[in-house]
Amino acid sequence: MAGYLVAGTNHFYNPQSYYYIIPAYLPFPIVLNILAGLFEVLFALMLIRPKNRKVASHG
Repeated sequence: MAGYLVAGTNHFYNPQSYYYIIPAYLPFPIVLNILAGLFEVLFALMLIRPKNRKVASHG
């Protein structure tokens, strides 16, 4: 869980480090980076509750 949370928040603190791994053929790399960060934080929070862990583990 901590790894998801740290990686997700890092998308907002250091976004430039993620831009180079987004393929050039994908449009809007800034938006994609924000979405990836949001989903990683969301999955980290979902891992807290046992009922949500199975769904969060697919992320």
